[in-house]
Amino acid sequence: MAANAEHLKALVRAHAEANDDLFYSVALQVAAKSARQGQGKFAIELRELVEAAQQRQSRAGSRSAATPVVQPRGELTSLLTAGYPAPNSMT
Repeated sequence: MAANAEHLKALVRAHAEANDDLFYSVALQVAAKSARQGQGKFAIELRELVEAAQQRQSRAGSRSAATPVVQPRGELTSLLTAGYPAPNSMT
């Protein structure tokens, strides 16, 4: 496989730090190196995997942007009220 030791260490570090941007960047570097070494099919497959993962991540990120209901804004102001239940004295 085309990844050298430094690429593998960088991938593990990025994963451990939950740094997706760095992880994808290193993975694309591995794909580029593989392509230069004549492993075109592997390079294309790796690049496609990275692109698909990035698209899934961006779709998930846009869906998880929740609207805070503590202080609704815009049209939600007249539609919602927010409150907190009284703490239960039974413990």
